[in-house]
Amino acid sequence: MLRCLEKDPELRFQDARSLQQALEGCQAYGQWNRQLAEEWWLVCGCPRKKMLDLEVFGEDPVCAMA
Repeated sequence: MLRCLEKDPELRFQDARSLQQALEGCQAYGQWNRQLAEEWWLVCGCPRKKMLDLEVFGEDPVCAMA
């Protein structure tokens, strides 16, 4: 993902096919689906939820899914 955000256009993927090939080469390829991603985001990724958890529980929430 960081390569997609590179400031230098030459360092980014030059086309969608190159990005697709890189993603298919990832260790987690084929293990995620939309439902798992949404669940992860709710537990681990949502900054607002993390702040609310901190307020309610008084400690940083631990992401059991990571």
